[in-house]
Amino acid sequence: MRATLIFLLIVGGILAGCAGAKETGHPAATPAPTTAAPAAVEPVEPTMQDECPICGMMPAKYSDWKAEIVFKDGTVVHFDSPKDMFKYLKGLDNMGMDKVWIKDPAAIAGAFVTDYSSKKYIEAKTAYYVKGSDAQGPMGADLVPFADHMDAMNFAKEHGGEVMEYKHITKDVLKGLKMKMGGMEGMDMGGMGEMKMVMATEPTMNDTCPICGMMPAKYPDWNAQIVFTDGSVVHFDSPKDMLKYYHGLDNMGMDKTWVEDPGTIKALYVKDHDSKEYIDAKTAHYVNGSDVQSPMGEDLVPFADHMAAMDFTKEHGGNIIGFDDITKDILKGLKMKMGGMEGMNMSGM
Repeated sequence: MRATLIFLLIVGGILAGCAGAKETGHPAATPAPTTAAPAAVEPVEPTMQDECPICGMMPAKYSDWKAEIVFKDGTVVHFDSPKDMFKYLKGLDNMGMDKVWIKDPAAIAGAFVTDYSSKKYIEAKTAYYVKGSDAQGPMGADLVPFADHMDAMNFAKEHGGEVMEYKHITKDVLKGLKMKMGGMEGMDMGGMGEMKMVMATEPTMNDTCPICGMMPAKYPDWNAQIVFTDGSVVHFDSPKDMLKYYHGLDNMGMDKTWVEDPGTIKALYVKDHDSKEYIDAKTAHYVNGSDVQSPMGEDLVPFADHMAAMDFTKEHGGNIIGFDDITKDILKGLKMKMGGMEGMNMSGM
């Protein structure tokens, strides 16, 4: 009995010691924090509202060639071809001239091109490109992208050209690709300096707008013009009036034929809202429905730069459209400001 009591006291002491050790011992190790992997950047399909900032065309119409750049703020810029995407990345405009499109390259989250074989988006940086083949993109000679190196090699054997990687694509490579665009098909962008360009001319106080009768020289920030093949120039006080002339509308929104032969038009120009310089009307980006008024009231506000147009809409409202999106109905829907007729909606004429 006494031996049993001693045994129980010993066991109890051991257990108490263990409990004390558990309470006063080192705390359990804390698991090392885990860092979540950054979310994968996914490409986004273009809609019919998207336009290529380089050429003004709609990428959604060229699904086999489309490309895009995704920015960290969620903005996506769509292109109708790999060539145009690379011009944007490398800082070139449609004519092969230097132009800064991206102020901070670190803002880019990802770039995608369409694999020629699968017609699916692939990462631009890991793709293989065939340069100099007989395959034509929407803008003529282009860089044909492939996810698989052997696919690119086999394509080059059949269609000509050489296989290159993303890092080998330079401004000179892009300038050497011939363009296909209306009457400029096959033009080598590397030789633009040797071409005789159609230049815009400033209106004088003797010029009047054929649509409204006002003097464009009084409104230099909004001037627009059409240059014809015979050297004649018609000046307008606003983009809206030039486009009415081009589409066959008078000041009241009624049908009127101004240009008997559209083939005689050599060039169309509008003033860029930011720089106040003349730009090609067909490649400009227009903001429709903003709170900014021209001499003729509501108007289409032109920009050379797509991102500048986007920034403008954030402050002034409206939506961005391309030259090919502008119709008679859009022009008729723009309210006029002219004497006692201010605010009249041309769609009700």
